[in-house]
Amino acid sequence: MKTIENYTIIKNTEKATLFRCFISEVNEEKEFWMQKSKYEEIENAIHIEDDVWEKKVEELKQPKEIPTTIVYVEKAEELEKTWKLILSAELKNISLSPWLFAPKSLILEIDDKDEELSFKVPLWFWEKSLSNLIKDQLEYFNKDRDNDFFEKEDFNLKTKIEEV
Repeated sequence: MKTIENYTIIKNTEKATLFRCFISEVNEEKEFWMQKSKYEEIENAIHIEDDVWEKKVEELKQPKEIPTTIVYVEKAEELEKTWKLILSAELKNISLSPWLFAPKSLILEIDDKDEELSFKVPLWFWEKSLSNLIKDQLEYFNKDRDNDFFEKEDFNLKTKIEEV
């Protein structure tokens, strides 16, 4: 049984807890999620079964690689909890400057070199955001049309994207 006495609870959800503590097996302080059913908290210490702890340590030693995308934007505006990323696109022959909000917690890296601003974000976030952005743009431009509707294929993103 693994016992951890010196830890901080970062976040609590209904089913899991995010802890921060020094992990001797990796010789550094780490944050990790643990299902509430997988540990007991007794007298200011958390107790975790050995097999559960061994799996968690392996996970911490070899963190999963998250596929990412770098989005090069024309402009961006920093807000309290998000960045407003202003993109460049066309809908057939109409020039657009659509924007999307990227939570600061999902921005892995910001680079501002050669007068080019870029944001590194998880691929899943980019794909979902782009899909929603296209859907919203099509709805907006098609709302007053009776026929000859714009299609997804008519949307052309001009913003440079690089999958990492």
